[in-house]
Amino acid sequence: MRGTVRPRIQAAGPAGRRWLRLAATLRPISPATAAVRYPLFPLACGRGGQVPAVTMAKEVDRFVELVVVRHGETSWNASRIVQGQMDPELNEIGKQQAVVVARRLAREARPAAIYSSDLKRAAETAEIIAKACDVSNLMLTEALRERHMGYLQGLMWDDAVNKSPSVFKGFANFEVKNGLDFDDRNHELPVLNRSS
Repeated sequence: MRGTVRPRIQAAGPAGRRWLRLAATLRPISPATAAVRYPLFPLACGRGGQVPAVTMAKEVDRFVELVVVRHGETSWNASRIVQGQMDPELNEIGKQQAVVVARRLAREARPAAIYSSDLKRAAETAEIIAKACDVSNLMLTEALRERHMGYLQGLMWDDAVNKSPSVFKGFANFEVKNGLDFDDRNHELPVLNRSS
């Protein structure tokens, strides 16, 4: 029984920054490269074992590396305001962060395509990366938006925690009243398959 391969996901961005949204780059790599980079690759097979990547590489005709990039900083990030699907633009620091990541990706990843949320902060980051990497295949899609944060959107993070700890606990567990929970978003990554 042939198993499913879990892709390797890298976070790229300025040092010390966490990524939240993605402007993902996809590029095929050869089975030989896969064998070198991933000497043992876990397979979700019937026995749950591991198979050397050299064996796996013979069975996999297309291998894609996915790089996940957090959007640059916005004034709302700097002020610690819950953004959700609100649409602030990148601030100057965010634009500089996007340039730093773009240069690194142009040097190291050479993406074939870029997929991003259509929200301004993610789209601006993706456009900066696409320009630096000379990528014409840039897809902005609503399907990759940050989840809707319900009535938490626009609140200061500290206010959300202090006013209603149970709401913040729900957020930490990906359940927000009047928002979109994590399970509702599970179907969205197939957009990468539809678009490739």
